[in-house]
Amino acid sequence: MRNVSIIVAVFIGVPLSILAASGMYSIIVGFKLYSYLLNNKYERWVWLTSFRSFGPGGVNPVRSIKYFFGDYDNDDETVQTIKLHSILALKISIISFILLCIGIVVVFLAFFD
Repeated sequence: MRNVSIIVAVFIGVPLSILAASGMYSIIVGFKLYSYLLNNKYERWVWLTSFRSFGPGGVNPVRSIKYFFGDYDNDDETVQTIKLHSILALKISIISFILLCIGIVVVFLAFFD
């Protein structure tokens, strides 16, 4: 039984911790970006945070995805750096999610071996 607990800790605990950390990091990076846009590029912030008739200040996921993966404001070095950090956090999240799925399969196989 001790081997199974080690397997659970390694194959589920580690990817889950990385997934949580990258999620928190992406939230922090998002706040930095919205704060920077609010203070330096107000029109872009209004466009990015407006959703239908609710006005600015909300979250518009469709525009956010277009903004992060598009060529918007790539002339600004700060925005470009923040976008790269956010995309890196997304890649780490995807990899850790895949590792978590593999870990769940490994733990399942370890219990029924």
